[in-house]
Amino acid sequence: MKNAMTFLPAACLAFLCLGVTPARAEGGLHGLLLRFDEPAGRRFTDYSGSGNTITAVGTVTRSTVDKVHGESSVCFDGNGYLQIEPSSDFVFSAALTIDFWFKSSYTERQNALSFGDHRDVNNIDFNFSDRDPVGGTSVGFWLFWSSNGWNRITSGTRLQYMDGQWHHAAMVRNQGIITAYLDGVSVGSVAYDATLGSLARPVHVGAILLNGAVNHQWHGCIDELRVINGRALWTSNFDPKLYLPAPLNAYR
Repeated sequence: MKNAMTFLPAACLAFLCLGVTPARAEGGLHGLLLRFDEPAGRRFTDYSGSGNTITAVGTVTRSTVDKVHGESSVCFDGNGYLQIEPSSDFVFSAALTIDFWFKSSYTERQNALSFGDHRDVNNIDFNFSDRDPVGGTSVGFWLFWSSNGWNRITSGTRLQYMDGQWHHAAMVRNQGIITAYLDGVSVGSVAYDATLGSLARPVHVGAILLNGAVNHQWHGCIDELRVINGRALWTSNFDPKLYLPAPLNAYR
């Protein structure tokens, strides 16, 4: 796979794939859209129109070469992360979609994305390469929520997704069923219909909040991160290259 995936699939409708800076998302859909395409030195922008505030902490860079789509991706060296202030956009009472592209070759536990604190009752965490998750068996991917790991979907051997190639991760809730997808293929489903997310904690890209402290920071790059509060974008396996993010109001 090439470093820069600069394709626009023929099967992809232009308004779904390209997108423009939108107005506030309509139809009850709220969320987050981070393309990471801003020039170096510019603040990161939420392209969903929801107006979420993103703050870079520590060492956070952009790569115009190593990217999935658009101008650039965001990259971390384990000493930085993005923090997004608490918002009702991140309180999920029904359907939801969270997805992003990731690339890393790091060999220890790290977190790409987290909502809330690791031990909160309504957290969501995307954890990779864990040597000793709940259950005692090392895994490549560990999605867990509303717990310190017991409500979970796991997949793969410990370093399976740390191969220095771009991969796609997604969490979708549809009609009370949470499904995790890796590279567009379902790796498990669990019934869970309680509210997720919180107005009390920020969202972290490239780290996890663990007992109030930032930990397990990301080593690698992330691109095209999307959160849709109010709709399940996928209900079966899919090709993620055909669903590059667009403004949230394109999914009405």
